[in-house]
Amino acid sequence: ISVTGVQTCALPIFLKNGAGSLKLTNSAFVNNVASVSIGGAMRIVNAAPATVSGCTFALNFAATNGGSMLINNSNPLITNCISWGNSDDGGSDESAQIFGATVTVNYTNVQGGWSGAGVGNISTDPLFADSNGADDIVGTEDDDLRLISGSPSIDAADNGIVPVGVVTDLEGKPRFVDDLLATDTGVGTPPIVDMGAFEFQGSLLFVDASATGGANDGSSWSDAYVSLQDALLDASSNSIVNQVWVAAGRYTPDQGGGQQWIWEAHGTQLIGSTGPRQPGAGCWRGTVHGVRVST
Repeated sequence: ISVTGVQTCALPIFLKNGAGSLKLTNSAFVNNVASVSIGGAMRIVNAAPATVSGCTFALNFAATNGGSMLINNSNPLITNCISWGNSDDGGSDESAQIFGATVTVNYTNVQGGWSGAGVGNISTDPLFADSNGADDIVGTEDDDLRLISGSPSIDAADNGIVPVGVVTDLEGKPRFVDDLLATDTGVGTPPIVDMGAFEFQGSLLFVDASATGGANDGSSWSDAYVSLQDALLDASSNSIVNQVWVAAGRYTPDQGGGQQWIWEAHGTQLIGSTGPRQPGAGCWRGTVHGVRVST
């Protein structure tokens, strides 16, 4: 069985008694419930080899063991994954995320840690963008399991395990994206792949007071915002934005969408430049590297 792109609230996978092999990649299992049983999202029992890579298991539940997955008498390889927020009758510790003594887990973010075989694993909040969505209800279409800037799962997985031909993530976006703000903690030649089903794309917003003739939506130098304030407002409302690049020029708060500087940074870097379209060292106020910011 080869599975790619399982969507949220998918039916759990149940593989048993040698019923073929399983290759699972770029998939997300969210809010699945085994209300009277085990293995909320996936159960592998007496099965042939299974490989699970680049997947996210979140907020699944089992009434007894293995809120995310239960493995019995099988030897699957789980790598480049995130298993977080899953629970069973014992809570949300390691066994609620991955239950099974014969599992090898590599470069995976496991809530409660992983004490079994494997390397490169972490146990730190993956920083999902909004795991229960704007409606605050788990398992609905607005749930957002993408990673935000600062996630420890960014650039933290193993390039060598990504299946040949897999170059995009669950959303169809590029699978190998280098986050300039993240330290590479995974293995391989950069860019290092992320843990989980969604590759952090990062985002740059561009500001150039001299930009004309484009969309002026900040998406590129040719379509740059002409007002720094508009870019800062965009960055404040967009958790994916992690850098704002500002071309040389003079920018004042009465331009664009406000009369004063309004900025909720959430880790976003404001980067000035030494000349048009040449990003350089960071700045905020005064004249720094060709950018004059008036307050």
